[in-house]
Amino acid sequence: MKSLCKVLALVLFAVCVFGLAAQAAASDAITRPTLQLWLRADAGVVLDANGVIRWDDQSGRGNHAYGEPGAQPALVLDAVNGRPALAFDGQKSFVVVPHSDGLNAGTAFSVIAVYRYAKGSEIRRLMQKRSNVVGTGADAWYVAPGRGLAVAGVREMNTDYYGPGEFFVHTGVFDVASGKLALYKNGVLIVELPAKEGQVPNNHPLFIGKREHSNEAHFAGAIAEILIFSEALDDAARAEIERSLMAKYGL
Repeated sequence: MKSLCKVLALVLFAVCVFGLAAQAAASDAITRPTLQLWLRADAGVVLDANGVIRWDDQSGRGNHAYGEPGAQPALVLDAVNGRPALAFDGQKSFVVVPHSDGLNAGTAFSVIAVYRYAKGSEIRRLMQKRSNVVGTGADAWYVAPGRGLAVAGVREMNTDYYGPGEFFVHTGVFDVASGKLALYKNGVLIVELPAKEGQVPNNHPLFIGKREHSNEAHFAGAIAEILIFSEALDDAARAEIERSLMAKYGL
């Protein structure tokens, strides 16, 4: 019996060590020097009676997101397998991150988001770095819920890749050097598009939850986490982050 207990103890110890090592690797992949924005619904959400007034950036760069009176998203504590997410109503709620040069796509850029969206909002804006733009131009990037990342005029028109109603991990990697804009869902490559030019920088805020335009289009759904990197993540780092997020949210 003592021998069996020792074996079980060693197995449990090995499992714990392996788990801690995996967590450390994921943390290293996320907190790389190119991390520009890290918004998590389980950290840094400041509320008042009307909803979210501030969503603190966990990257250390101070790129906090702010809610506006009358348009604040709500925090849902058990949105995805016991984890929280910010809920956007598709009509008025959004948050905004003041301009930072690190949030422009440039010639190499990656954005990862954990979210779900309601059917009917496939082409609305999960987030957008540019005001007064319909579609996308050389000085804009955005993420459409059903189409994924679009940068500098390169976008996917098919809305069948990302289905509504369930949370998933979206990854978009933009890299002029390789000539590719690659879109992933839960770590699986969906499509590669030609990325022939870099984004022309702009000094506009990053809007999360809407397209800032005279013809506004609001996101309907929920966001659990957003990460933005000022590099094209390599396959190893990208996969490590995706695995970490899928494990965290039970996807």
